[in-house]
Formats: sequence, C-alpha cells, structure tokens
Amino acid sequence: MRLNQLLLPLQFESTSTPTDVIHHLLSESNHPPLYFVLNHLWFNLFSTDGELVSLWAGRSLSAIFGVAAIPAIFGLGWLAFSPFTGQFAAALMAISPYGIYLAQESHHYTLTILWIIASVTCLIAVIPYLQKDRIIAIWLACLWVIINSLGIATHYFLALVLAAGGLVIGGFWLRDMQNRFQPSWWRIYVVSLGTFIGCLVWLPVVGGIANNQLTDWI
Repeated sequence: MRLNQLLLPLQFESTSTPTDVIHHLLSESNHPPLYFVLNHLWFNLFSTDGELVSLWAGRSLSAIFGVAAIPAIFGLGWLAFSPFTGQFAAALMAISPYGIYLAQESHHYTLTILWIIASVTCLIAVIPYLQKDRIIAIWLACLWVIINSLGIATHYFLALVLAAGGLVIGGFWLRDMQNRFQPSWWRIYVVSLGTFIGCLVWLPVVGGIANNQLTDWI
C-alpha cells in the first residue's frame, strides 16, 4: 500500500458537512456529536481541501476550552463560597496534570467540564430563589435548560451532574412540600421537564451503546 493511501484518512475534505460528522460519529462511535461538529467547523477555518489535517488545529479548540475552564471555575467558586475559594479552585484547575493532559487531546472532555461548571453555577444561582420562595428569572430558567441540553449533547456523563443537582432540588422540595404547587415551584418543574426532554432525544443512541464494540470491555 502506498504512503498516500495510508495518509488518505488524515486528509481534510472541505466537502464534508456537520451532518456527515454526526452520521459517522453515531455509526462508528458512542459519543454525542456536539463537540465534534464544533471541531469540524474549527478545522474549516485552518485547513484547505486535500492537505493533511493540522495537529495544531485539531488540539487547539480543546485547549481553548481548557483555558476557559480556569476563569469559569473561579466564577463558580466565588459565587458558591468566596473569592478566595474561587482563586484556589482556579489555581488547581490551572496546574492540574490531568486537566492539562485532557486539554491537549482533541476530545470533548474540556467542553464537558465547561458545561458542568455552567450547570452547577445555574444551580447555585437558583438556590436563593428556593430559599426565599421566589419565582426564578425566566432567563435563568431558559439558560439552565440550554446548558443542560448542550451538556448532554457533548457527553452522556453529564447525566451524573444532573442527577446530583436533582437531589439538591429534591431536598428543597421535601422541605417545602406544603408549597410545592406554588408559582415559585412551577418554573422549576418547567426546567426539569425541559432538561428531561433535552436528555430524552439521546435515549435511542444511548440504548445502542451496550451493543457497541467500544464498550465491550465494560
């Protein structure tokens, strides 16, 4: 086999579309497609048809998301606890060997980290509303649903974060059972329903993971 034939899979094809990315990913892998669609669009900015894909272009998007996670975790730490906690969390994120390793991989993990931080930040922002029996802002409710849905479209493991958040909300719900039909809770129910629908669309794909050769080792 000639060298150019071996390198053919590494050549950039400008004719491929995000739909092609989704089709190949769902048929050959077990990951949701959002990050890989974004990475495909990112490649389009730095690649020309027929040339070998750039290692720099392939890894840089993940690295950018990894860098963005540093101020993001600072914001979460500051909102949830204190500015010092935010600074300490940001320092740990910046020097984490595993975090640095993931940021160098052309994979969806650093984007998933951003969605996790964003989802937990929304949860922290909602807690004062629950404590004071106030209706959460419509923009916050919509933002939370969008973040959760995009997070699931990036990595299915975000469901663990959603489950943890559900336990927190459930604790407030049990404490406030006498008011569970008040307007302050109806918007929480809408957020829960929107998040559930955002997860439900991936159920057929998740159902096929058990029969995927990539997960036989589990």
